[in-house]
Amino acid sequence: MSNSNLSGAVVLPQKNPRILAFDLTRGIAVLFMIAIHVLYHYGRTDVADSAIGVAIQVSAGTPAASVFMLIMGIFIGYSSKPSLKQDLFRAAGLFAIGYLLNFARGTVPMWLSLQFGLVTQEQLGEYTPLSEFLMVDIFQFAGLALAICALVRHFLPHPIYWLAAAAIVAFGSSLVWDIGSNSVVIDEILQLFFGNKREGVMFPLFSWLAYPLAGMAVGYWFKNTKNIDALFSRSIWIGLALMSIGGLLIMLNTQYFFAENMRGGPGLIILLIGYTFLWLWISNFLLNKVKNRKLIDVMVFWGKNITPFYIAQWLIIGWGLMLVGSQQLGMASTLTAMFIVLLLSHFGTRAWVNFRSHKGKAMEQPAASAV
Repeated sequence: MSNSNLSGAVVLPQKNPRILAFDLTRGIAVLFMIAIHVLYHYGRTDVADSAIGVAIQVSAGTPAASVFMLIMGIFIGYSSKPSLKQDLFRAAGLFAIGYLLNFARGTVPMWLSLQFGLVTQEQLGEYTPLSEFLMVDIFQFAGLALAICALVRHFLPHPIYWLAAAAIVAFGSSLVWDIGSNSVVIDEILQLFFGNKREGVMFPLFSWLAYPLAGMAVGYWFKNTKNIDALFSRSIWIGLALMSIGGLLIMLNTQYFFAENMRGGPGLIILLIGYTFLWLWISNFLLNKVKNRKLIDVMVFWGKNITPFYIAQWLIIGWGLMLVGSQQLGMASTLTAMFIVLLLSHFGTRAWVNFRSHKGKAMEQPAASAV
């Protein structure tokens, strides 16, 4: 593969070049991620309901998450030397990190807030330190999804099977949603797969699994293409076509094809996969056309180190609630908080990367990291 075809890529000492457009796309999604998390936790209701608040929710909620999920699958499919054992080990680690983060960002700050009288249980409503710990967020999903994708890739090593699996998940997930039992313990396990936001499940396996499964096929195509430039050039048209198809399906039957915001139907999934293709094209364009790369390089850094960045921003937001309270900030203060959280998360991630490098463990994200 010639350097002229390495659009948005940099050659690393491995079989496949690292395509920086993937990292930049995740780095751009970081901006949306910070905005939506700060808005939800710090902004008053009137801020969330304002034109700016609605714009952030539409562009930065589910769309940003779908970008992370699809690119997770792209990295799995793009991997030059897949190792089932290594991927399963990483999957277990991501799953465990999810609950450790819940404890550090939610359980401890909430318990301390109750102990020091900063908030009352009446104000918290149904939320408790235990419910914060049991919440199913992106790390739990990423762990389960990575394990399943690794198994699918190992036993069904062809992208047609991956796309078929993605289609089955997208079109069939609504049939298994909200499956439960009479056991609290069993229900806690089932909601990892079939639950919803009301039950504290932000990312149930069904239907979010469709994104990394489809992403695996995309990664396979990037790995095997002889002209990455041409593939990136086509991505804008692929994205527009998928968004049009998804949008049309949603208009035909909103209840089925859109379903729920955080538990989308097949139309929404197709639309958001197309949305991610557009961002891949935009990222590649920026990498090739923008001469002053300082800001782009920063966002590439975020994308390469998305796992520690994600952890840092949640720790800052979670503990920051003890200082500013839940949904107490006006518009100007909320926008300022977004910038502060972004800045602190950046320097926190930078410090962690430098620490790891100093200890002789150069910080290179696992190929399949979702967040």
